[in-house]
Amino acid sequence: MDNTVGLIVNPRSGGDVRRAVAAAARSTLEDKVSIVRRIVLGSMAAGVTTFHANYEPMQIVRRATETIRDINVVYVNDSMTFTEEDSTIAARLMKDNGVPCVAVLGGDGTNRAVTKGWMDIPVIPISTGTNNAFPVFIEPTVAGTALVLSLQEL
Repeated sequence: MDNTVGLIVNPRSGGDVRRAVAAAARSTLEDKVSIVRRIVLGSMAAGVTTFHANYEPMQIVRRATETIRDINVVYVNDSMTFTEEDSTIAARLMKDNGVPCVAVLGGDGTNRAVTKGWMDIPVIPISTGTNNAFPVFIEPTVAGTALVLSLQEL
């Protein structure tokens, strides 16, 4: 599937109660909207026009993309369990739809849930969670561009 990447966003990542007692910053919804917007803009600058995303109750992807022109956002799921299973289902549906690579916003738990749905997923795991041993801190515009560059290698 040319000119397509996936976005899996956990709206609840980074809001764990452990943030209240640790010296760790919270990842707010506004932070996630900004991160998604910059991923999308970086991907679009490199030629992507279609994004497959998980639908989630805070509508982070919609809020991040609503003012961007010439974009096609496809939501892969039409219902939610409000559990980590939503990320698992979204990953499975993206794989089934031929999405070649995915940016995942969340922590270790979100990324674990994603790999349950797609074991060998080509992923850029972007840290917005409480536990972040696997996800990385990366400038989102660079992450979006890297997603597109990874398509050239696949």
